[in-house]
Amino acid sequence: MKKFRTILLSSLAILSMGLVITGVVAGESKAKPVDAADDYYASISDTLTGEDLLKALNTLNNQKRKSTVGYAGMRQFAAISDADPDGSGKILSFYDNKLIGPNWDSGKSWNREHVWPNIRGGYVVEDDAHMVRPAATSTNSDRGSKGYGAASYDPGKYVEYYRGSASRIIFYAAMADLSLQLVDFPFNYDGVGGGNHGYPEESMGSLSEMLAWNLQYQPSNTSFTGNNDIARRAELNRNNKIQTASGGQGNRNPFIDHPEYACRIWGNYNDATKAACSGSVIPPTPTKATGITLNYSSFSLEINKTVQLVATPVPSDATLPSLIWVSNNDKVASVSDNGLVTGLRNGKASISVISETDNLIATCEITVGNGQETPSSSSGCGGNIATTSAILAALSLIGAGLLLIRKRYVN
Repeated sequence: MKKFRTILLSSLAILSMGLVITGVVAGESKAKPVDAADDYYASISDTLTGEDLLKALNTLNNQKRKSTVGYAGMRQFAAISDADPDGSGKILSFYDNKLIGPNWDSGKSWNREHVWPNIRGGYVVEDDAHMVRPAATSTNSDRGSKGYGAASYDPGKYVEYYRGSASRIIFYAAMADLSLQLVDFPFNYDGVGGGNHGYPEESMGSLSEMLAWNLQYQPSNTSFTGNNDIARRAELNRNNKIQTASGGQGNRNPFIDHPEYACRIWGNYNDATKAACSGSVIPPTPTKATGITLNYSSFSLEINKTVQLVATPVPSDATLPSLIWVSNNDKVASVSDNGLVTGLRNGKASISVISETDNLIATCEITVGNGQETPSSSSGCGGNIATTSAILAALSLIGAGLLLIRKRYVN
């Protein structure tokens, strides 16, 4: 099913000639969500890895998160998001499963735990309910501002399962605000290994340990019992409540629904993270295209006849997920969103294909007129590569016209 989006760009023209651009984004495989996620992750391709996946999830999160509960708002919302899954009417305390609240008592019995510590930049996401968890005051003090890891603070000190859920919150925070970074160092801010050790202040570790915990304690594993199962069910419940409850945010923690995303993003950080993710299936990183070739460098055709242009990436095993086809003289020759050129009247036109993702372009020269169709080989197109930014720079202001650029996206 095709979706259409129009973008109005003001006062653009090339040498006083009209430019019509159509494009297509190839269909993407859809990640399979769990629980109440339904089609929440339909826009996330299962081929994305690293920064590309991180940024795609950040974009999705910004689209879905209609508001934030707020750090102050967690005083009341915690009774909804962190309710005891066994129905006691109390709030489940993070780390230790103590039953607290539900009424806010100014921190006497429970507090709002910054899972990503404020001292390490957690304040940039403290309004987000996915990062803040209610915790018994004594437990909250026990953790302090230490990072996670065997050499700093073990979030499974009381209940093992919290190693997994705490790690997924850290992953969420690094996705929700891209200024936050993950490093593979066991931060301990209360003395042992203190200081920032040259790492940015807005960073958290230990990444390799959290990646391993994330896989070891997954929310879809129903074999957990006792306190571990209570913590597991609470994690699933709060993900749903933050998305759907009145006063909630409308968004989900993708690392709860898809724990494998963490290894796909950070699994290649170093040898330790590779080892931690060795049991996780990580799609190979797609080969990046360095150029585009067309099947013809030039073509002469009659009026009302067509020629099919085909774009091939260089190297051939690379991918071109986004292509825009351009005619610099659409009165002489038009081009469809799949590269089909139609001759309209006598004259010459340049047909270009642009890869938005890789910032590449290749061009074929078209001559339209009565006579024999005479295609030329693609040798001339292979070297005709420029960046999309260079093409945009060539757009000059000629008069006060407006150009409507139409883009067509295919799911």
